[in-house]
Amino acid sequence: MIAWQKPNLLLLDEPTNHLDLEMRQALTMALQNFEGAIVVVSHDRHLLRNTVDEFWLVNDGRVAEYQGDLEDYERWLADRRKDDTEAPKRQATGTMNASDSAKASEPEAGVGESAEDRKTRKRAEAALRQKLSPFRKRQVALEKQMESLNETLSGLESELADPGLYGDESKNRLKDLLGKQAEAKARLNDVEAEWLDVSETVEAMEAELAV
Repeated sequence: MIAWQKPNLLLLDEPTNHLDLEMRQALTMALQNFEGAIVVVSHDRHLLRNTVDEFWLVNDGRVAEYQGDLEDYERWLADRRKDDTEAPKRQATGTMNASDSAKASEPEAGVGESAEDRKTRKRAEAALRQKLSPFRKRQVALEKQMESLNETLSGLESELADPGLYGDESKNRLKDLLGKQAEAKARLNDVEAEWLDVSETVEAMEAELAV
């Protein structure tokens, strides 16, 4: 309805979080036909791949245009989990990413600290990273579960689109597929809810590390 009213700009924050597969596809198509500007914050990779032209990286308290694609960003996240100080992959020549910009404009951590204070800070950071690690692992595991469940739902939708499935002779098969669809949707909703909680925890801890 909002897209139909044709405003100049749409600001969307996780617009597909509580939508089923059909509504996600309907929203994607509506945004593809939208003639105004769109700013989307989303973890829905299908939506992002099919609706946006540019990616922006929010990192270390700054926002900068990201020159890579979603696959590059996924690899950067994986590398970052191993080493928080490593910069994003694949940059255009002469383009500074958000992480580099932050490092260039902020003073180096530890300047003016005593040796004892530096040791204390390092121990605290190490303890926080250790505490953060299982949340990051859980976040990745949940993302894989969401991807798998979306693939399962896509397959079920394809089967349910078969007109021959709605004859009297296929009632049992139809009932079975609808049951599996409902179960997969319920499971996806649970996984997405947990993923949001875990992601908020990860973001809070990462913000604490960045201070």
